[in-house]
Amino acid sequence: MPAHPRPTPDRDSREWWERVATGEFAVQECDGCGLRRFPARAFCPRCRGEGRHWVAVRPVGTVESWVVSHRPFGQGEIVVMVRLDEVPDALVHGSWEGTGEPEGGSRVSAVFTAVDDTLTLVGWRMITG
Repeated sequence: MPAHPRPTPDRDSREWWERVATGEFAVQECDGCGLRRFPARAFCPRCRGEGRHWVAVRPVGTVESWVVSHRPFGQGEIVVMVRLDEVPDALVHGSWEGTGEPEGGSRVSAVFTAVDDTLTLVGWRMITG
């Protein structure tokens, strides 16, 4: 089976990928109006400002939705969409690292998986207890 496509960091997302590689989840914060946003963008959608910096946030949220991606000759992969607690407008996609299928409204936290020396991916698993 062919390898999964690899993300290509660009001007706006490069720092996010670098932080994920160290186990940190960060989002952009606008220097002008303070809006926290994800994914990374060159301009703030609220004030259209270009100034921004990165701020670490807790990688915890709620499952909004999920899809099972089926590939020929393989098992179905579950991809979840998570709404971050600290950035309610941000919806983050990632692999489901939990057991069974996710449920809408489930509380989840990020799992950082090093694929190799140059790529770390973010997945999600249910918070227990």
